[in-house]
Parts: sequence; C-alpha cells; structure tokens
Amino acid sequence: MFKFSKDTVKETVRIAAPAMVESFFSAVATFIDSKMVSSLGTAAVASVALTTQPMLLRLTPFTAINIAVAALVARRKGEQKQVEANRILVTSLVITLILAVVISIGFTIGAEPMMQLMGSNADTHEMSTTYLRILCMGTALTAFQNCINAAHRGTGFTKISMQTHLTSSAVNVCFNYLLINGNLGFPRLGIRGAAIATMIGMFVACVMSVISLFRKTPYLRLGIIIQEKIRPQWIVVKQIVKIAYSVFIEQVLIRFGFILNSKMAAGLGTNALAAHRVAGNFATLSYSFGDGLMAAAVALVGRSLGEGKPEKAKQYATTCRILGLFMATLVAILLAFLVRPLYRLFFTDPAVVDIGVALNIPLIVVLFFQVQQVINIGALRGAGDTRFTAILGIICSLVIRPAVAYLFAFPLGLGIVGIWIGTLGDQVVRFAATAIRLAKGKWTKLKI
Repeated sequence: MFKFSKDTVKETVRIAAPAMVESFFSAVATFIDSKMVSSLGTAAVASVALTTQPMLLRLTPFTAINIAVAALVARRKGEQKQVEANRILVTSLVITLILAVVISIGFTIGAEPMMQLMGSNADTHEMSTTYLRILCMGTALTAFQNCINAAHRGTGFTKISMQTHLTSSAVNVCFNYLLINGNLGFPRLGIRGAAIATMIGMFVACVMSVISLFRKTPYLRLGIIIQEKIRPQWIVVKQIVKIAYSVFIEQVLIRFGFILNSKMAAGLGTNALAAHRVAGNFATLSYSFGDGLMAAAVALVGRSLGEGKPEKAKQYATTCRILGLFMATLVAILLAFLVRPLYRLFFTDPAVVDIGVALNIPLIVVLFFQVQQVINIGALRGAGDTRFTAILGIICSLVIRPAVAYLFAFPLGLGIVGIWIGTLGDQVVRFAATAIRLAKGKWTKLKI
C-alpha cells in the first residue's frame, strides 16, 4: 500500500520540476513557432506538420541511446560508481557523434522522397522539403546535446537540461520573429527562416550542454574524465546496446505507426491536417508534465534500485503518478474553457477552427491516459525493463493506433476526429498494460 511521504514528494518535485518546466516551455516554443508559421498561411502549417514524423524518425537511435544512458547512469549513481557513470557518458557521446554524421547526410539527401511518402501535395511539397532538409543538417547538434542532458538527468541533475532548452526556445522564437517575415531589417525567408531559427537555437543549446561538463559540481564532468583518463570501452557499448536495442526497434516501428496516422490525416485535406497539427501542439503541452515526471521516475527508480531499495522505488513511481494526475486535471480544465480562443490564435477560417474544437474532446480524454502511461514507462525504463515497454509500444503504435484511427476516420466517417480516437485507443492500452506490469513488481529485480 502506498505511504505518503513528504520527503519522497519533495525529492520527486526537486527533480521533476526543472524537467517539467523544460518540456512545457519547449512545447510553448513549438506553439509559438506554429503561430508564427501560421502567418504564412494554412499550407505552411500543414507543411511543418508533414515533417514532424520524419524529423522524429531521424532521432530514434539517439532516443534509444539516451534512455539507456539515463537508466545506466542512475543505477551507477545508486551504486556509488562515479567513474563508471562518466565512462558511460564518454562512450555514448562517441557512438552518438558517429551515428549523427551518417543520419544527417542520409536524411538531408532523402528529404524530397520522404515528403512525397508523407503525402505532400502541390501546396506543401516544396515548403516541407525545405524545412526538413535544413533541420536534418543540425542532427549532430541535437543528438549531442540530448545525450549530455540525458546523462545529467540520470543523476537527478535536471536543471541543465531545463536551462539549455529554455535558452534554445527563446533564441528560436526571437529568430523566428526576425527571419520568417523579415522584421527589423532581416530578410523575409518564410518557412526557410523558421527552420534556420530552430537550427540557431539548437546550436546554442548544444554549446550550453558541453559547457555544463566543465563545471565543478555536477556528478558528470570533464575534470573527472581527464583525471581518471576515462576512455570509451567496448563493455560499456554492450551495456548501452543491451538496453537501447529494444528501445530503438520500438521507436522505429512507433514512427512508422505514426507515419501511417500522419498520412491518413494528410489524406483528409489541408484544413484538417493544419487543425490536427495545432491539436498536436496542445497535446504536447499536456505531455510536457508527464515527460518531466517520467524523467524523475527514471532517475529516482534507477537510483533506488541501485541502492538496493525496491520499496522506495515503488514509492517514487506512485508519487510521480499522483502528481501527474493532478497536472493533467489542470490542463484539461484550461483546454475545456479556452479551446475556441486558442484555435483562433492560429486560424481566421471558421471552418478550420470548428475542426479544432471538435478534436478537443478526444484530446482531453487522451491526455489523462497519456500522462499516466508515460510516467509508468519511465519507472519501468529506470529499472531497465525496456523490452516490455518496447513490445508494448510496437503493438500500440503499429497496430492499435492506426487500425482504430482508420476504422473511425474512414468506414465510420468521423474524419480527423477518428484519427484522435485511434490515439486514445493507443494510450488506454499502454496505461492498462504498464499499470499491470508495475503492480506485479518483477521490474524491481532486474539487473543492468
């Protein structure tokens, strides 16, 4: 039975708060970015929407590595093995840099056929291809920064990730203002300007993350790496791959499932796709709180198990879920009362606004299950139970979500609302499966 502990709540909030602030304001920056892009017209918003899944697909190997790194570093900190934690960071950065170069080249060259595959049309093809190509050139910046931040998150030092993302978001918004419509004497670059602004923000964030390793206080720092002459090790590569491979397979197949959904949405017309994009921004805002608590769950569960305290790990997982439910309720109330004014910030066409309002009901229901399941997955990943989460993610994203979405969107004639019902089916199954898995408790006995 769960026992309320002020110390547990305090420690959870200490680690989760910076991560939640980071995720929330990153989502706000995306929200503002969409608003600024919307000044170029509905087709521009739809063009950016088309690039979302390919951009996330290119990051799948890095996501897998980062999840493994956070879990391993958290466990080593609990075991009080600081040198090994720093060795994990060094090894992961080498792997990340090599992969980033290869992926950046491949996606930059393949941007045009990818957009054709995503269902671009005469209104959106050129803009979406340009946007994707520019962002893919900065893959190494994003990957390197996220790897360092993931390792810091594993130690519970979430402030640096918050600082880098907040600064990056602010820089992105500023250069959006300057470059999209050519304000203050800058050239008017349109969709190209939005992509360049994002790149500049990514560069600033990467520099800040690297600088964090020069500080004297973090658990992971350059001083220890130099002093102990830490080098990448093949055994550490194996440790990372052991956890990351299943997450990578999961992430790739999840992206294909999401691409199916995105193609279905694109087939419903430019107006529906644009409204779908903005609804996705709102979903990301709500997800940001779950993402922050997931980061706390990974760090706290991993550390507690490294200390040999499985009951404490369970207590942290439950605390994160309770806080997540509270935050989801607040967001749901805001969306319920402000939905139409929010959509009017993006669109002047009443028809598009009406589509967005229709999406709000499934969106609100989705966010409750989404926040809870992502925290559950964070706890399981912190324990190293990535095989289960991978299999679950594949089934939900590649089978349940597209199948339910297709059924409701086309045979049952609900259009873009049906796409969101597919998302709801996905989130409900994830929530139920992860809740059962946590209740069984086998995850507390895994060795990583």
